[in-house]
Amino acid sequence: MLNDYFAFFLGNPSTRLSKILPISPFSINSVNKCLCLDSYGLGYDSSSDDKKVVSIAHYDYGSDFDDNIVSVYSLSISSRGRIDDSPYIHTSYGPLPGIFANGALHWFASSFVGSNNSTVIASLDLTYENFGDVPSPVDDFVLFEELSVLGGCLCMLVSRRCGC
Repeated sequence: MLNDYFAFFLGNPSTRLSKILPISPFSINSVNKCLCLDSYGLGYDSSSDDKKVVSIAHYDYGSDFDDNIVSVYSLSISSRGRIDDSPYIHTSYGPLPGIFANGALHWFASSFVGSNNSTVIASLDLTYENFGDVPSPVDDFVLFEELSVLGGCLCMLVSRRCGC
């Protein structure tokens, strides 16, 4: 769960344990900036035996320039850090929860190459804390529904609607 200030509340219903994470210092607004949460997620880094909470937000400076702020909170050491900004645009599809599969969180996002805008599945590797993308299993994502995990593998629900 999350509130307007990007404070996360984690709860485990089976153990009845919960924790409120401290507000990210990266989410504090200044006078000329508008901060918007685009994506977030919870995943497990097996290399450090650590659960991590990720938030991706952007500062809209009111021009053609935005900053993508990526914050990672480590539950094992109760510490938050900022990693390299996301090279993808998450605003078109967010705020979306990240889907955890194969050591990475995944989201639908946009990628610009020159003047071409395409939808990609952006991934954030939780061990190395770097971004990549997953090759598309279909020609376009225009009619996507959602990402999920099935049998431990990332999957995508795609609907093909007719114009009838």
